[in-house]
Amino acid sequence: MLGLNMSISLEEAKIIINNLDLTHVMNRVRKEKHWSPRMVQVATQFYKNFLILCKKHEDIHLSPSLQIDEIWHAHILYTQDYYEMSEKVFGSYLHHQPIHEEESQESGAENGIQLLQRLHGEEFGAPIYDAVYSFQDLKFAFLNFTINRVIKPFSKVLNGAMGNSTRYPT
Repeated sequence: MLGLNMSISLEEAKIIINNLDLTHVMNRVRKEKHWSPRMVQVATQFYKNFLILCKKHEDIHLSPSLQIDEIWHAHILYTQDYYEMSEKVFGSYLHHQPIHEEESQESGAENGIQLLQRLHGEEFGAPIYDAVYSFQDLKFAFLNFTINRVIKPFSKVLNGAMGNSTRYPT
């Protein structure tokens, strides 16, 4: 996060970040990743916490968890919203710059995700964790995946092969 402008205070940044309307981002992730509403809600809150930590620790590079990264990627696609948030909070565009674990291991430094876990625990009282899902959430995701990626495509193949005499639901 080097070189970012610290024009607004951390408290002002927290207000802006916590008030972000990410409904469009959440809907996109739910549809594309087949996540349950709870999965998206939790990941989005962790993403907001991640942004707060990026503001608080602008001099270091933090690596997001996998779920945070999915929300971040979706947010970046809404370029105007993302750009405006970046300008307000960081004073410039917050670039998504991946870092490889090997790089941090070679330097002997705490890797980005370990650092994120530690800082999140200090700031918010609990670590960010990827396994934020209940068994019900996992069943929902598996069912959505199975219907959308297995049953529907296979039904279209069957319907095409069988002609109009037998119709399978698509």
